[in-house]
Amino acid sequence: MVSGNQNIDELLISTRTNIDSHDKIASYMNNINNNSDSLNVYDFVERELKNVISKRTMERIPYSQVKYSEDDDKIAEGGFGVIHKALWLNETIIALKTFPKSQNISKFLLNEVRSLHRCYDTIFIVKYYGITQHPETKDFMLIMEYASGGDLHSHLKNNFTNIK
Repeated sequence: MVSGNQNIDELLISTRTNIDSHDKIASYMNNINNNSDSLNVYDFVERELKNVISKRTMERIPYSQVKYSEDDDKIAEGGFGVIHKALWLNETIIALKTFPKSQNISKFLLNEVRSLHRCYDTIFIVKYYGITQHPETKDFMLIMEYASGGDLHSHLKNNFTNIK
């Protein structure tokens, strides 16, 4: 399913192709010589291909699968977006981050999505499920794991002196 926005479509495709691993393999292969141990080459390529296969892809999720109230479910508001508590597929509590006026795709939205994708397997980073688009406003929204402990800004503000 395409979003109708070239930047978003390219981003979704890039999560499926995992260009970083392909670049690593190409660079490695360009830098080996005739004396290279073929078993080491095989191990490197196998490890990188496993990374490609295991990497999470960014999915386009139909807006109809998300239920929330713009007024009642607002959790936080930041410089580039508003976060709402929502329900996905009528059962999973999620955080829905909306990017107002993002139909023109801001670099902030693209950078955030790329960063989330690169850090997907990092233990303390909120996971994402996909991206959707409001059918009327055309604003893009990230569907993310709900953090019951609140937002990072509030946590740091309240606990900064106790963090070790």
